[in-house]
Amino acid sequence: MPRTYRLGATLALVGAVVLTAVLATRASHGHAPGVPSVRSGQVESERFDWSQPPFADSAAVNGLSVAAGRVAFKPRAADVLGKLAGVYVHRSIASRAEQMLGLVYDHPSYGRYFLVEGPTDGTTAGLAAWADQCKPETGCQGTWSMIDLTPSVKGLLVAGPVSNGVVWIVRGVAYDLYGPTASLTMRAATELAAAVASA
Repeated sequence: MPRTYRLGATLALVGAVVLTAVLATRASHGHAPGVPSVRSGQVESERFDWSQPPFADSAAVNGLSVAAGRVAFKPRAADVLGKLAGVYVHRSIASRAEQMLGLVYDHPSYGRYFLVEGPTDGTTAGLAAWADQCKPETGCQGTWSMIDLTPSVKGLLVAGPVSNGVVWIVRGVAYDLYGPTASLTMRAATELAAAVASA
C-alpha cells in the first residue's frame, strides 16, 4: 500500500489524544517534530524547531522546477506566499507516486511557515468529519473548523497553541500550510491557503 499523505503536520502540531493512531501514520512519513507519541498522545511542541526543514529525512531540491520532476503532481505556489527559502523531498521515498514536497517560506509579515504537498487517499468530507469530532471534550486542542478557500475548495482551519494552519485536498493531493501561532494568524493562514488553492 503506498505511503500517502494522510494528515497534515498542522494537525500533528495542534495535537489531539483521539487522533494518535492516525497521527502515528503521519509520523512514519518523517514529520517527527510535534507529532504525538502513540503512548501518551501528547505533543512535544517545545521541541519543534521552525528553522529546520519540514521532514525529518529532508533532502534539499534546487527549486520548484526540479522538484516537479520528483513528484507525480504539479506543485502549487503563489506570488503572495513570500520568499521561497527551501524546497525539500523525503530522502527515504524513491517513488514519484508517493513523494511529497516540503516548501519553506519566509514572509515579510507572517514570518517563516511551511507548505507541505503530497498524494493522499483522504477526502474533504474526511476533513469535515475531523472538524465535527474535534472538540475539547474529545481531547482536541485548539479550534477546528471548515472554511471556504475558493468557491469549490474547502479547507480545515486548525488553530492551536503551537501552530495555525489549513489543510485541504484537491484531486488526490493534500496541502498543509502551517506556521507558528505567534506570527501566522488564523486570518493569515487562511489568506495564504486561499492563494495557493486559487493558483
